[in-house]
Amino acid sequence: MRGVVYTGTERLDGKTVVITGGNAGIGKVTALELARRGRQICTQLSLSLPISDEDRVDILINNAGVLTGNKRPTEDGLERHMGVNHYGHFLLTQLLLDKLKASAPSRIIFVSTWLYFVWPMDFDHRPQNKKWFFKAYGQSKLANVLTARELSRRLKETNVTVNAVHPGFIHTDIARDFPLYYSRIVHFLNSPFNSLLFRTPFLGAQPTLRLALDSSLANVSGKYFGFQSEESDPGWAGTDDKAAAKLWRISESVTKTGAM
Repeated sequence: MRGVVYTGTERLDGKTVVITGGNAGIGKVTALELARRGRQICTQLSLSLPISDEDRVDILINNAGVLTGNKRPTEDGLERHMGVNHYGHFLLTQLLLDKLKASAPSRIIFVSTWLYFVWPMDFDHRPQNKKWFFKAYGQSKLANVLTARELSRRLKETNVTVNAVHPGFIHTDIARDFPLYYSRIVHFLNSPFNSLLFRTPFLGAQPTLRLALDSSLANVSGKYFGFQSEESDPGWAGTDDKAAAKLWRISESVTKTGAM
């Protein structure tokens, strides 16, 4: 249940990695592990540099995520989990696609979870369509899996691979912005006793590291990997190609990237 540590020795000299949410938790460990593997590597921990400053992008890791009981919408009027966990990454990926294609062979990784098994995709992402926060979070992570699947299909002849990964149950501060009335949940999720039940950010980063580095996965795309760093079955909801295509069309409309 603890997972495996990636032991590959691949280098990233001269490569560029873009990773979201690199300031804490799994993202920070992933960024540091990748950065120590190369000279002249630019690892953007929080996208603080303009995208246009980068000549190439070899690896894009869509890692950032929120889990919150706060039903306040994003500035764009979207349900917060979908806005941050899905639409933000969809837009970023679209903006970087030309650089990823030009840098091929390149890789795109979506850090997801297993919660999408529970509910099929619900396409009403308005904040007034109030969902239980755990369902909303699961929907956003299902969106990651479906987006990876659809994008992989669209990039089939480009030598850009796209995969999704579940890091496992990780002890991080993801619940830091829960409202006070969820204080018991926050206390539980942030409790040091969770080290007995949850994996460390270091272990949580290992599946992502394998997808980013392992040469044996150079031609693997459109797949879902579990926390044991092996290809897994994403279930019926995660392999619904009609839902993936519909979500893609909606996401293009929301992010205004349909003509890209």
